[in-house]
Amino acid sequence: MNRTRTALAVLLFTIASIFVLGCGKEAPPRYNPPAAEVNPPTQTPETLKRLAEGQYISRMSAPLADVIRAQPWLDTMGPAHLTLLSALIDCERAAGARGEKQSVKEAFFYATEQGWYQDGMDETEAAGLRGVFQVYTESLSDQRAPAVGPVIASTIRYQLVNVMQLPESGEVVLMVSADDPAAGANVLARAAHFLPEVERISGKFPYTILHLAVTDLPEFVGGVSYDEFIGIAPDYAYDDEVIAHELTHSTLYGIFPTWFEEGYAYFVGRYMTGQLEATSAEYKALLAKFKLDHRVRIGAERTFGYNYDIDSATGFLFMNALYEANGIEPVVETIRSLRSKTFNDQDLIRTLVSTGTPEQQEIVKQVVCQHVLGSTRNYCR
Repeated sequence: MNRTRTALAVLLFTIASIFVLGCGKEAPPRYNPPAAEVNPPTQTPETLKRLAEGQYISRMSAPLADVIRAQPWLDTMGPAHLTLLSALIDCERAAGARGEKQSVKEAFFYATEQGWYQDGMDETEAAGLRGVFQVYTESLSDQRAPAVGPVIASTIRYQLVNVMQLPESGEVVLMVSADDPAAGANVLARAAHFLPEVERISGKFPYTILHLAVTDLPEFVGGVSYDEFIGIAPDYAYDDEVIAHELTHSTLYGIFPTWFEEGYAYFVGRYMTGQLEATSAEYKALLAKFKLDHRVRIGAERTFGYNYDIDSATGFLFMNALYEANGIEPVVETIRSLRSKTFNDQDLIRTLVSTGTPEQQEIVKQVVCQHVLGSTRNYCR
């Protein structure tokens, strides 16, 4: 799901030097071993080692293969170790296309020097390390993704990894990179806390990996997101709302008007942190400074150009009005039905008022009547 997030597109020109873009080469093919190899439920460590030697290690560069063969866990390996080897193969291919093949061996060798690794790498730790190399592969393969190679050393050093099991999404590996281990640990803990609730509201998480980097961003930016990559400014590493907000962006993979996507992300962040009432007052005061009321302006009524603050404020107030009128469950149903689609303003409004039960549709029509200016259809009758 490679699409430019709305929030990132707006800010891309200011953060290109922070989230370094790739060179645009086509991603190399990945090694996809048979399912029986990846998840052999009854096979012994001896059988897995033979598979590793015959199907995996032989596909690696000689330097990396030598390092792998020297690892004690090769004699006691489980399925997660085997998928780690598969991730290393993919990562070497992606790095080789960029002329950085050696970096994969160096990163893995760096992991072997850490205390958490040297006391024995269990299945969970193997799954976490696999996630590190998968996110490195995505970074190398996608020209729009941030370059994580320079920062994943902190992920490995401080073991800022959480292998989560989510009710709908299954296994998701959360990773954080941060110069400050305390800030990184907090971001990891809060992301792990919020992600299940974001999944409950927005639906199945669309990725198996998620990388959060605590990194310098422009002064007015708390966070940015692009697919399975999130950036959090150091000053916001302890801000629950910003972390929840960016996680929400990562669950939306359609293309929406800014007012809707940002309004929804602010709504979820404030809903989960108990700040809905305070935020409503804050945004109404902000709009008053622009001599505007609470309504989203679309079509001919949008007499101003792009304005992130106005769009975020009016979008939040629209989503909060839906919640106050209908409760959280209809909001959940609506978002889940829309989140993978593409809409302009008018199509989105028409879809919103035709989603749900007849009773819910009538409620949404009243919210649209009171909170949207410029619709080509009259919902105030």
